[in-house]
Amino acid sequence: MTDPSEEVRFTLRLPAALRDRLIHKGKENGRSLNAEIVSRLERAIIEEDSFDKSIYDFTGELEERLEKLERMVWDHDERLLRAKV
Repeated sequence: MTDPSEEVRFTLRLPAALRDRLIHKGKENGRSLNAEIVSRLERAIIEEDSFDKSIYDFTGELEERLEKLERMVWDHDERLLRAKV
């Protein structure tokens, strides 16, 4: 596994307008272009992970609610059937 403190260099191609916006945002945030890009990438990954967990939790909650609703419908149908007899 790679040491998290280890830095690697690579060439990044991006539109000049995007580079200029990142430089401007970096200056606003007191960061170099490189630090601004790293900060934004890290934040994007954290937000994506958080979103994935939120969706997973929400899906689980929906499944629980659906099961509860199915039980309620089943119980209601059972009571109707007993009332007809």
